[in-house]
Amino acid sequence: MKFQKSVLFFLLMFFFTKNALAIGIGITPSEFSYPIATKNIVYESEFAISNTGEEDGYFNYSIEEPYSEWFSLYSEGNKLEAPFYLKSKESKIITAELLIPDDAAKGTYNVNIEFSTESNPDISSDEEGKATSHPVMKISAQYNITVTGDQILQGIMKKIEVPETEVNAPLCLKMTFENTGNVQAHPQYTGTIKQGNETIDSFEGLTDYIKPGKEEELNVLENVPLEKGEYVLDISTSLNGTLLKSESIPFEVLAEGSLEKSANLKELRLDNEPEKDSLLKVVAVVENDGKADFSGKFAGEVYINDKMTDLVESEDVYIPVGDTKELSFYYTPTSDGSYEIKGCVKYAGKETDSQNVSFKIGGSAPGFGAIMTFFFLIIACFMRRKK
Repeated sequence: MKFQKSVLFFLLMFFFTKNALAIGIGITPSEFSYPIATKNIVYESEFAISNTGEEDGYFNYSIEEPYSEWFSLYSEGNKLEAPFYLKSKESKIITAELLIPDDAAKGTYNVNIEFSTESNPDISSDEEGKATSHPVMKISAQYNITVTGDQILQGIMKKIEVPETEVNAPLCLKMTFENTGNVQAHPQYTGTIKQGNETIDSFEGLTDYIKPGKEEELNVLENVPLEKGEYVLDISTSLNGTLLKSESIPFEVLAEGSLEKSANLKELRLDNEPEKDSLLKVVAVVENDGKADFSGKFAGEVYINDKMTDLVESEDVYIPVGDTKELSFYYTPTSDGSYEIKGCVKYAGKETDSQNVSFKIGGSAPGFGAIMTFFFLIIACFMRRKK
């Protein structure tokens, strides 16, 4: 009988023991300003929500009315559902898309997106036996939005760099541009390469589009045949005919193979829940930890029940020094079984270490409900024996 009581006590404590440490919440950054926003343009911002406490938990969010239709929140490319779960000390990157509707009047709007911890009632902590809960903590992302009726094309070219390159490698122009207007912008550039007083080559083009309110590093590749030696690039950048920045930049072309190329495959993951006959997105996260830019792609094999059945690969992606990029591809599982995708990133004639990710189609493991039913059947059995 003592053994039965001990087991019963353990099972009850397993499910209902109170954790005295509270959930906390943090946000960074917390303030965003759009001083010349216009309608029908999507503005993006990012911030991190963190569980600063010692306890795992759920979090809710709400958008101040009447502006809930202005914002859409996403995490890892998927719409953010509430409540969402964060482990202790875990953070989640949130992307907020702002789209001002056609019927919005000109003026300044202050909008809060409020995040809060979810109250978690506990049945065992009150001295009188009453249910208690953790206090709900709240924090906000604050948006200051000034809606105008004018489309403004303007920006700042903050920096232009030309890193060392090698013979037979493209010349990379690294430009840092901030779009301070309220429409998409793509600056124009013109460049002339000189060696001493001799003009070697010239080129011109347009960068990628940069969204309003965003600052981005633009990597422009120019296939210019250059021999080993020292050069100067005279470059000018402009936006809609207005000069942004003009300067002369010395750079060096080294012998082929002089710069170390190195990559680290940090993660291979599934981006959505695998289902039979449904498209599955697989993401490889790779870091350029070498001394030279390169292009790389993920190449892998698919195994079903330990038998190789297919080959997969991503598109080539340009990865600058120090950057981390996601290489993605899609796969459709068409039969039941145990799946494994394994492979590496191929770049500059090299390969990273291999990684793998596994999943199962068909069949199911016992869920939480089944486990609960099992434990309560044991409890019921002990109660019957006691009678």
